[in-house]
Amino acid sequence: MAHCPRFPCITYLLHIQALISGVHKKSDNAGRVLFPAGNWSAGLLSTYVKRPFLDRTVLVNCLEYTLSLNSSINIKGIVLGSSIRTDEEKSNGSGIWDNISYATADNRWSYNMTLIHFDDRVDINDMGYMQRNDFEMM
Repeated sequence: MAHCPRFPCITYLLHIQALISGVHKKSDNAGRVLFPAGNWSAGLLSTYVKRPFLDRTVLVNCLEYTLSLNSSINIKGIVLGSSIRTDEEKSNGSGIWDNISYATADNRWSYNMTLIHFDDRVDINDMGYMQRNDFEMM
């Protein structure tokens, strides 16, 4: 991962080409843009994976955000979508992850609430990010 020297808010991941089995190429691409502004930030993470040996391409886009309402209350979240294309089928999925945290001023007590929903078609695992799909948690 590297930072763009002219624009420090932009983080980009280098394009990776791997030769697999001496014949087929796998192409992994990822990029991230983050805009910090005072007590909040917003960003976009996109990945594109092309696997010719599986006739599969995957595009994943994630919108991430953080918001600090004060020194005690913080909100973080991700909204994501995946688009998978093969010769046989096309599949689109979506998911959301939100976390709201509260800590007392003396940090003796803290509370967290996390909401997670991944539908049964979301697939962000081509670059190794996903534990499982078709999942809900509170």
